[in-house]
Amino acid sequence: MSRLIYKGDTINNFGKHLPTPYIDRVIVYDEKLEITVSLFINAPENDKNDIIDWIDGRVYLNIVTMSSLSEDEIEDFTSGEMNCIQFIADGNADMAQWDLFLGDIIYEDHITTVYDDEGNRYLKITKEETFTIGDDADSDIATSDALYESDNFYIGFFTSINDYTSTELSENTEQRNNLIAKKISDMAFEKITEDGDLPSQKEILWVDPEGDPYGLIPLQNLTSQYYTAENITHQDIVDSFQELLDEYEAKTETYPKLKKMVDNISYILAKYGKTFQLLPQLNLLRKVFSSKTAATPVGKLYVSFRKRIYNANLAIEQEKRLLKKIVTNAKIIDAREMGEEIFDPTGPIDYDDDEILYDKWYCHAEAIKIVEEPEEYEDYNTSVYGIFFFDYEKIVNSCYVANIFDIDKLVTWFGRELIQAFLYPTSATITSYRAPSVDGDYTDAGATKNLSIEATNDDTPKTVYNEILEYESSNSIDNFTDLNGNDRYSYLQLRNFTPVLPTTTWNDYRLMCFEFQELIEGFITGGSIESGPSDDDPRYLRYVAQVTVKDSTVDIARFLWKIVSRYYKLLEVYLANALEKCAFNDIDGKYNQFFIDAMARLMYDWLEGLMIKFLR
Repeated sequence: MSRLIYKGDTINNFGKHLPTPYIDRVIVYDEKLEITVSLFINAPENDKNDIIDWIDGRVYLNIVTMSSLSEDEIEDFTSGEMNCIQFIADGNADMAQWDLFLGDIIYEDHITTVYDDEGNRYLKITKEETFTIGDDADSDIATSDALYESDNFYIGFFTSINDYTSTELSENTEQRNNLIAKKISDMAFEKITEDGDLPSQKEILWVDPEGDPYGLIPLQNLTSQYYTAENITHQDIVDSFQELLDEYEAKTETYPKLKKMVDNISYILAKYGKTFQLLPQLNLLRKVFSSKTAATPVGKLYVSFRKRIYNANLAIEQEKRLLKKIVTNAKIIDAREMGEEIFDPTGPIDYDDDEILYDKWYCHAEAIKIVEEPEEYEDYNTSVYGIFFFDYEKIVNSCYVANIFDIDKLVTWFGRELIQAFLYPTSATITSYRAPSVDGDYTDAGATKNLSIEATNDDTPKTVYNEILEYESSNSIDNFTDLNGNDRYSYLQLRNFTPVLPTTTWNDYRLMCFEFQELIEGFITGGSIESGPSDDDPRYLRYVAQVTVKDSTVDIARFLWKIVSRYYKLLEVYLANALEKCAFNDIDGKYNQFFIDAMARLMYDWLEGLMIKFLR
């Protein structure tokens, strides 16, 4: 016998009439579910045998499986307002019976005594069984498709004193099912899978200032604080406002604006009437009334509506204050086997050069006067301006760390900034050539270099420096001053750009744009219409670009390895302590509080030391 302490509202938590099942744990294996459920029954010292005799042969445990529930259905279950009997009868859920609760229980092995924080004594009766998962022919309570192919999958439990079947419920009248719903316990349920996998173990728990849990849906006041719903309930608030709407119902046919506001209030009551958001949502609606003066029907409704909001808020604030706490739900345990290929990165993607540094450029040439009244080609200089694109997204997919980790997962866990800090273009170069012929290329014999511009980038990345190399055989120059006194330069610069036609395709895609300008002495078109193009014709020009990328993403792997190694060592320390017999209470299946406190201190000290080490 163990004197375990259970805190909080044990009446609501354990059941007011029939005992509400408590789901201890659900262990998920590849082909089975191992479920442990308990009942807590208030039991004075000498009534143990009488209670067991009453339950034995009388109390049935029912299992309900539900898949692909809508948000409204989930909300109804969470608030406890769902008529689960009619829900099953309508074919929205499957029900099976786990037989009589004490049907196969060895009393002394499965019954323990526990106490709440006020000294009330309870019997905890535990039942455990394994259910197979498979196709329709060989599954006990659920198929593999229901667990892993549906939007979500829930398992619920309730107790009853009669033996029911899904077929019987479906054949009953709705009135008959409503009567049955009043003769069963509340339903306890857990989400087992979501989008084909086990859900996060984080969940919200409402607790009072002493840390005791609150098992019902709380109420929220107008300043976003939470309170219990005991002396004033959600239904009390809904009834109060519904009474107000009934007073104005007769006038809604005459005044369209009044009807609109009445409908809006009715919508809020229907949608939020069972949630903690009820009063804040009504208050938001108060702010959009079209009239707030008592001289109009809408204004009169507003005055009464506002008064009821403030009265309800005052009543809520007389309740016990609650706090919202994020806790870890360790009831759902993933015991599925991992596949043979535990780690299989996709590896870097190989791209051709023209798939990263695109060969589709945009260029134009401009003649710029250098004298007021030009008469010769020498009275002009030429600017050849253009842009080209560099696909950084593809560089990410082909970087070194892609040999080790899945790039998409790195981005999901650590953000895009991590890879960008270790992978960026350090420089870009553009070289201007004069081909030996109009149809020739820069690699042909006789081709000459005109100008080379190297842009140095930082890790932002942005261009911070240009180095220009002029060749003696060309007319290319690094700068000149035009007639307006503007200094013009040859340059290569990394630029921001926005597509002319906005599209969501570009929102997150990392495509770099380089802008360049080459200045040339003279008017490069040369020649005349009569004589044809000269040797300075722009069709002889060729441009070659090169981008150099610094890839130190292997340091990401080194850094993560250091972090994981230290966490693994801490995990080994934790495991050694957790295996100590004094750490775990095998009666209630929980770790002892002194062990939890000791591990919390160990984790804090270790993480603090790790943070200091890596921030130095």
